Amino acid sequence: MNRDPLEPIEQLLARSRQSKVSAVLRTPVLAAMHRELTAQRRDRRLVRIAAALLVVGIGLNWTVDLHDGTRSPRQLAISSNPAEIVEVAVAVAEATDAQTASHIAQQLAGVSALSVEETAALEQEIQRRVKNGAIRRKEG
Repeated sequence: MNRDPLEPIEQLLARSRQSKVSAVLRTPVLAAMHRELTAQRRDRRLVRIAAALLVVGIGLNWTVDLHDGTRSPRQLAISSNPAEIVEVAVAVAEATDAQTASHIAQQLAGVSALSVEETAALEQEIQRRVKNGAIRRKEG
């Protein structure tokens, strides 16, 4: 009654260890286990490399953000020169139409903090170029 329930299985395994089949299967099984363990080590190594690259990327982003925070918003690459804004508006008008060019000029003038008089002068210059036929109309 005190028999271990696993005793028959242990006896069966003890008998099978002595058979010739186990010697034949031993080499391929050990080779497969070795491949699996090697693959697991490789996977762990790749995970460590990916984690290290993630930490480096976060560090670089943090460093760039830290240094970019010292810049003022006026250091944007938007020119406050009205002649350059007109040239941009003319280029936009050639690609689209005069109304779009006028809208872009107003946006650039607002970002560049131009006065109302300067913005009106920009609008007049764009309209002058449109009337002179320098800008083609958008079709469609």
